[in-house]
Amino acid sequence: MVRRLAFIPIILFTMVLGAAAAERFVDVGAGVKIRCLDSGEGEQTPMLFIPGWRMAAEVWMPQIARFAKERRVVVIDPRSQGLSSITPDGNTPEQRARDVDAVARALALDHFVLVGWSQGSQDVAAYVEQFGVGHLKGIVLVDSPVSSGRSCCPRASTWTTRASTRPVCSRRFSRNQFRKPTSTSGSSAPCTRRSTPAWPC
Repeated sequence: MVRRLAFIPIILFTMVLGAAAAERFVDVGAGVKIRCLDSGEGEQTPMLFIPGWRMAAEVWMPQIARFAKERRVVVIDPRSQGLSSITPDGNTPEQRARDVDAVARALALDHFVLVGWSQGSQDVAAYVEQFGVGHLKGIVLVDSPVSSGRSCCPRASTWTTRASTRPVCSRRFSRNQFRKPTSTSGSSAPCTRRSTPAWPC
C-alpha cells in the first residue's frame, strides 16, 4: 500500500499537465537512461530543472505549473533517482553534468536557464566547469553554496590538507597528550601538559 501511495503524486502530476507534458527517456550512454518531463511552450527563455539528491522531477511541480505557461520547461530525474536508470556508476556531479549536457542536446535545448536545488546545484556548477556558459542564459542555485575548488578558498585548502594528514596528526596528538610530563628537578611546581602541534602537522 505504501509503495502504491508513493506513486500518487506522479499520477496527479501527469493529470495536471495532461497532454502538454511529454515523458521522455534520454540514453546518455553505458545503458543509463535519464527520465525527462518536457512541457510548456512560448517565446520566453526555456528552463531545465535538476532536483536535489533522492528527489524526482515531481518536486518541481509548482515551478512547472508557473513557468510552463510562458516557456518550455524540462525537468529531469538524475541518474539513480526517480524513474531514471539506477546505476552504481557515475553518481558524481561531474558525470551528472555530462548527463545534463546529453539531455539538453537530445531535446534541442539551447540558451536556457539551468536550475539546480541542493545536490542539483553542485551538478549545475559541474556543468559550467565542464561546458562553460555558451549554451546558457542563466543559472539558479537553490539552497546550496558552491565553490570553484581548493584554490579559491584558503580555509578549504587547509581543511583538505588536515583531512589528508589526519592519521599522522592523530598519532602525534595522542603521543603529546599522554606523554609523561617532564618534572622539574627538586621543584614542587605542578607538571603541565605538553602543547599539541599546530595544524597542519
